[in-house]
Amino acid sequence: YTIPTNCPYAYTLIFRWTATDRCGNSKVHEQWVNYTWNLAPHLVNEADYATELPRDIYGAQCNDVPIPEVLSAYDGCGNKLEVEFIEVRKEGSCINEYILKRLWTATDACGLTVSHHQTVHVVDRIPPVIKGVPADVTVECGYLPARADVCSLDNCEGVTLTFEEKLVPGKHGCDYKVLRTWTAVDDCGNVAKSIQTIRVIET
Repeated sequence: YTIPTNCPYAYTLIFRWTATDRCGNSKVHEQWVNYTWNLAPHLVNEADYATELPRDIYGAQCNDVPIPEVLSAYDGCGNKLEVEFIEVRKEGSCINEYILKRLWTATDACGLTVSHHQTVHVVDRIPPVIKGVPADVTVECGYLPARADVCSLDNCEGVTLTFEEKLVPGKHGCDYKVLRTWTAVDDCGNVAKSIQTIRVIET
């Protein structure tokens, strides 16, 4: 007969032989066979037939953070198991720099567990882009062009655009330069500058 355990793959079989003579004397012999289970489950990355589990990533740009891989798990008999996924975010020095801690875990019917960790370091090292700054130009005195409508874009979220105008005197009143500077700063301190030089002359 069988003595079950909490694990469906681990149990004890008891074989019993009984011999009885004509006078009713009996002799019993038992054999106990213990079946144990120590085959831990395993995780598989089945996306695009990948052969490796997700590796740690250092320097992932904030606009290109890889999504978590979908992992499958199987026990020692090939039965598919449920995989639990947890992701924890640890903030860094600015809003677009942080660390993702990812954990995949599966447990078989006997309580044996397999897990895999992945760490993703996310950074913001790309400066913003300034668009719409006109080319340098030379104009007649009294015809200084209006300030252009300039915008800034960032590969991640959050950018501030400021404008500064500076006059550089020349040899006389109608011979000077105007320096127009646009500065874009994103939330992680990456800076981009673009300058338009306007030369004002009198002919």
